[in-house]
Amino acid sequence: MKPKKKTKMNIKLDETRDVLSEGRNCGIGFALLKKTAEGFFEGAQPISPCKDYLNDVVYTEHTGKPIGVWGLKTKVMKIFDGNAHMAISVCPYQGEDATKHDTFEVEREAMINNLSACQKLMNTIEDRLKIDGHTEMLQVTDNLVYAQLPKEWYGSTWLISLWSFMFRNFIYAASEDPFEAMLKTKDSGDSMSAKTVIAKIKKFEKEGLPKQDLASLTGSHTIHNCGIISY
Repeated sequence: MKPKKKTKMNIKLDETRDVLSEGRNCGIGFALLKKTAEGFFEGAQPISPCKDYLNDVVYTEHTGKPIGVWGLKTKVMKIFDGNAHMAISVCPYQGEDATKHDTFEVEREAMINNLSACQKLMNTIEDRLKIDGHTEMLQVTDNLVYAQLPKEWYGSTWLISLWSFMFRNFIYAASEDPFEAMLKTKDSGDSMSAKTVIAKIKKFEKEGLPKQDLASLTGSHTIHNCGIISY
């Protein structure tokens, strides 16, 4: 399925990003959503370019334990319904408009113009990992994408982190091969981690998706930092 352009959806975003103390403070941002009715969603967290906040929400949803870390206070919202729902947009620096973020337009245009290629790359990885189903992406506005993720992606903080890492780099569609696309990313921060992430994907291909005992994690900062790099 190709991503639809400017699909009419009602997404009520959490607009409290200003309370966050972000590790990455501009660029492609993510927020998990709760589906409230067909075509209607609300944010379970503010959209943030610091994708580690996704880990906090996944932890709370699975364990029932709210945590507070770097400004975000999670609560159980029962957002997973056999799929995860995600809002994605390019975020400027907090409190600034897009003109203060010199790569804003580059990232926004890449995300919108290459959405179909990004989805294809993601689906290729899903097939390699034997995930039951495919991520589907829809353009909502000129700077908002909705994505529906198969259930495997929200099974652990490692995997939600992997999904967001791949999206952030697949938008540049640098190659039709997903590993080459990651290695040739225009995201200078992620380019240094690409080889490490690829090695982990290859491990999952060989051994199966990792199982994570979320209940055993202790400390909000440990949970927050428990992404794909830490696996």
